[in-house]
Amino acid sequence: MSEGISEEAPEESKETSQEAAMAEACADSALCEAPDEAPPPDSCEKALHDLASSVSKMGEQLLGLEKLFKTRILRTEHEEKIVDQMHRELQRHKDDLYLQLIRPVLLDLIGIRDSILTISSASRAKPLDEQHIPLDTFELYAHDVKNILEKNNIDIYRSEANSVFVPIRQRTARKVATQDKELHGKLAVSLSDGYEFMGRTIAPEKVAVYIFNEEEN
Repeated sequence: MSEGISEEAPEESKETSQEAAMAEACADSALCEAPDEAPPPDSCEKALHDLASSVSKMGEQLLGLEKLFKTRILRTEHEEKIVDQMHRELQRHKDDLYLQLIRPVLLDLIGIRDSILTISSASRAKPLDEQHIPLDTFELYAHDVKNILEKNNIDIYRSEANSVFVPIRQRTARKVATQDKELHGKLAVSLSDGYEFMGRTIAPEKVAVYIFNEEEN
């Protein structure tokens, strides 16, 4: 009987060893199949902090762009106001300059007009048979006007008969028929003076021009 018992004991020991080995293997297998561990809390906080920092920087950049845009708008409006003001001042200076240039001429012409009105009024107060103004009075006024023009750099010119017609300096006011072919296009007579300002024609001379009429030959 004792021998039978001693023979069964090793078998139980083997079974215990096998169970222990299986349990250890199962434990190792469970560890291997376990899911990945969650990231540590410090890593998530860092990512959120970086995202918040990026958003904050973008907001600052947008505010900077908004300020720059408003500054540019204000600067543009200011520049437009300056340009408008400069334009008004320039126009005023031009008007003042024009008045300074033309004022002496206007004053002289006003003086001549006043003199003519004074003489006319004095003549009208006389009896009807004495209401006349001598021709030399009109010639005197024409001479005064000539002096005013020459004083302001206006040259008065008049062409001679049979001279060449110059379109820039002369204007045809009348045509005169001629049978002389050589006179065609030349001046027959000067009808009024021409006026130049510093070499530039401002009022052309009125002339009569010869026109060759072949049918009259």
